[in-house]
Amino acid sequence: QLLCNGLWSYLFFGRKQMRVAFVDLAAMWTMIWAFVAVTLPEQPLAALLFVPYGIWVSIAGVLNREMIRLNPAAPELALQR
Repeated sequence: QLLCNGLWSYLFFGRKQMRVAFVDLAAMWTMIWAFVAVTLPEQPLAALLFVPYGIWVSIAGVLNREMIRLNPAAPELALQR
């Protein structure tokens, strides 16, 4: 999760590859909620402490998706630099 988190920032802000960043974010989102589901029966506190992180990544995903929708040419422009 930490690797995906750092990679998302690099892809989205550094490389301006919004679509690739969204795929990374989807993987991160899946890992977070899978962790919550698997951990909840054994360690409910640990699982519940991840819920705000999952919500935050969900919000970031919505914003990432909106950036793609509102700027369809942006990834191509980033490649022309």
